[in-house]
Amino acid sequence: MRYPIVAVFAFWGVTGVAQGSDLPLAMDELGDRIADAVAPDTLSKLEGDPQAFAKEVAELILGYGHDGSIGAQGIENFIALERAYWRARELRRFLLADLDGDGDITAGEMSVLAATQSARQRGKSVLNFRAADRDGDGVLGWGEQRANAEALAKTKLPESEAELLRGLLGLDLDRDGRLSLEDLDALLTGASLSR
Repeated sequence: MRYPIVAVFAFWGVTGVAQGSDLPLAMDELGDRIADAVAPDTLSKLEGDPQAFAKEVAELILGYGHDGSIGAQGIENFIALERAYWRARELRRFLLADLDGDGDITAGEMSVLAATQSARQRGKSVLNFRAADRDGDGVLGWGEQRANAEALAKTKLPESEAELLRGLLGLDLDRDGRLSLEDLDALLTGASLSR
């Protein structure tokens, strides 16, 4: 039996499942549906702190969806924009060191920038430069800068987290292909009432 979150859903008719003597069966079916459709980590977040989970998901819906719901494309847009932010942020760091504007960053240019930084930041800059210089020639070409920025973006929002975000559509209670604020409210109400 998977009652913790879904026990109240069926009772209140949130999903339109059978009530009365079929209630235990309906709750099991709903629990199985949610458990099958949603990644275990997502389900754990919902069960662990429903309010925090709801806030995060509502921000996603309102920020990247429209008309109070989000579909697969809105989630993909969020993933792409989040990774683009991290790529741009990393590229900016290297562009600050491109003192002659030729698109390549030499160890000498990095040293000039590093000399203006705090000791801690200087160490990070040197280590980042070395890590990004994949061919070890002491010059970061555009390809190396781009590859480094892409790698960082994928560590900040790894594919496993992207899959969890995509899995949120499993919480679409009315099965219209979009996770709505109403779906989220129904889940939150059920999670809160079942505690």
